[in-house]
Amino acid sequence: MPNRIARLSVCAVLLALGCSVPLSAQSAPDARPAADADSMAAALKLRGSIAQAVAAGTTKPEDALGQLREESSPTGLKLDPDADFAFAAIDVGHRLLAAGKTVQAEKVFQAAEQSLDTVVKRTANAQAREKAQYLTQLSLIRGNYLNKKDQARQDIDEAIGLQPEDKDLKRAKDALGVPAAEFLQRNAPKKG
Repeated sequence: MPNRIARLSVCAVLLALGCSVPLSAQSAPDARPAADADSMAAALKLRGSIAQAVAAGTTKPEDALGQLREESSPTGLKLDPDADFAFAAIDVGHRLLAAGKTVQAEKVFQAAEQSLDTVVKRTANAQAREKAQYLTQLSLIRGNYLNKKDQARQDIDEAIGLQPEDKDLKRAKDALGVPAAEFLQRNAPKKG
C-alpha cells in the first residue's frame, strides 16, 4: 500500500508540474532512491521560492538555474539529473509566466530545452516510451515558449514514430501552435 501511495503522490506532483514524466522510471530498479512525498514537497517549495525571487528581481534567472542544478533532485522525483533539472525548470518557467516575467521565463525555458535535448540524445530508441515522453516535453517547450515551431513538429513526429498507437501524442501534435482556447473548443466533447 505505501508503494501505491508513493506512486499516486508522484502522479499528483507530475500533474502539478504539467509534465508527463515516465512513471516506469520510478518503479524500475536502479541506483537512484525512490521519490517520497517529503522530498517532493520540499522541492515544490524550493521551486516556488526560486521563481518568486526571480519574479521579484532579487535573483537573476542564471543564478536561479544554478540553484536548481545544485539540487540533487529539484523535482523531488529523483529522476535522471538532466531530466529532473528540466522538469523543475519548466515549473519555474510556468510560474514566471504566471507572474508576467516573460523575459526571465524564456531564459529558464531555454535551459530546460538544452537539458531535455541532452536527455533525448542519450536515451535509446529501445526505451521508446520514455524517449517519446521526453520528446513531447521538448516539443511543448519549443513550440509553446521558444517559437521553434518546426523543431517542435520534428520532435513530436519523432515521438509518434516511437509510439504510433499513443493518441495523446497525436493530440499534442494537434495542440502545437494553437491557442489554448481554440484547441479546447476543437476537442470539446460533442453535445448529444
